[in-house]
Amino acid sequence: MTLPASGTLTLLEVQTEFGGPGNLIAYHRGGSYVANTSTNQGIPTSGVIRLEQFYGASKLSNTVAVTVSHYNNDAGYNQAAIGGSVSPTTVGGHGIEGIYFTYSANRVYLGLNLTSNTPSGIFTSMTVYDIYNNARKFTYSTSSGYMNYSYGTVGTNVGLWSWSADDSGNNTFNGVIFGANGSVTTTAFV
Repeated sequence: MTLPASGTLTLLEVQTEFGGPGNLIAYHRGGSYVANTSTNQGIPTSGVIRLEQFYGASKLSNTVAVTVSHYNNDAGYNQAAIGGSVSPTTVGGHGIEGIYFTYSANRVYLGLNLTSNTPSGIFTSMTVYDIYNNARKFTYSTSSGYMNYSYGTVGTNVGLWSWSADDSGNNTFNGVIFGANGSVTTTAFV
């Protein structure tokens, strides 16, 4: 949901949208609660912060359409091996190298092109929606104890997040949600 673009705006609305405390100073852009995106450009990254800077802001940092491709035991999008495509091509200003599922490892992967090994503040969770049933979704959190992160292991300047596919806490994931070649699924980043 997006905050109103005009009219009355309250701290409670900001707190409800971003899920943080009841203290406005906690909501600087690029911090723990507010993504550093073009939608949120009116919110300062530091210093004095005012309610009117939140008009039109949104917790949702990116929704990416993944046009699926299959290669061996992988499904989704991977620039280097699987193929497919994504639109838009960035999350939080970082190029997407891959969003895919590997059957043999039963893992979901996200690869982003980073300028340094500083992944915090880009997103807090990734939700993959079932291609066949949008009501079924699988959410993977960066704070999960089952999440692995590595930098530079699959390519220069690539940060790679991976989760056991079943760690979403919502039934059992299987690669079928990515669908057949050419199908499109939605992945949302918060």
